[in-house]
Amino acid sequence: MLDEHILDYFHFRDHVIVAAQALYGEGTRKAQARREEITGYA
Repeated sequence: MLDEHILDYFHFRDHVIVAAQALYGEGTRKAQARREEITGYA
């Protein structure tokens, strides 16, 4: 059994999208820019 939690890129990206939409509004340029900034680090 795994003792570590694993977060793959696609689930990470999904969480970032939800957070950006909650902060800046769904479909806004600011939400998209934030998502691109954060996922660029991964």
